Amino acid sequence: MFFLLSKILSFFIDPFFWIVVFLLASLVHKRKYLRRRFFTLGILFLILFSNPFIYKFTNDLWTVRYKTKNIVYDYGILLGGIIDLESTADNILFSKYNDRLLNTIELFSKKKIKKILISGASGSLTSELKEAEILRNYLIKIGIPDSCVLAENSSNNTYENAIYSEKVLTQI
Repeated sequence: MFFLLSKILSFFIDPFFWIVVFLLASLVHKRKYLRRRFFTLGILFLILFSNPFIYKFTNDLWTVRYKTKNIVYDYGILLGGIIDLESTADNILFSKYNDRLLNTIELFSKKKIKKILISGASGSLTSELKEAEILRNYLIKIGIPDSCVLAENSSNNTYENAIYSEKVLTQI
């Protein structure tokens, strides 16, 4: 239920949705002063959410600055959302979040993490894709030992990633 609600909520908090709603309301509303207000809100949202300067400024406010420490972790958790839903084990189509995979491979090769836990199924309402298993096979194919890669194929969103990853790690 949480998964379905998270998909619905993410649709309604998307700024593009509200830009379209405001601009459509400005076209169809009967009162002229409300049409102007809706149009103004639509244009304001468009400028606010499509301006790279504003985006960079707000993103920098949320960015965490950290110092590198010489700590070696037992596990690094690689979250899903890296491959396209059309991917297969033989043909992996990477999405814009493939930096997660690249950073994990880098941490493993620099010996900052001893093992990798891949967490995630498809994150889609309709697909039965087992992303973690596809990525596990990929990591083994590029030379990471089989004993160093675990896969958790049950989670569909970040909340479930945390829950199921904890279960896997406490069973080890």
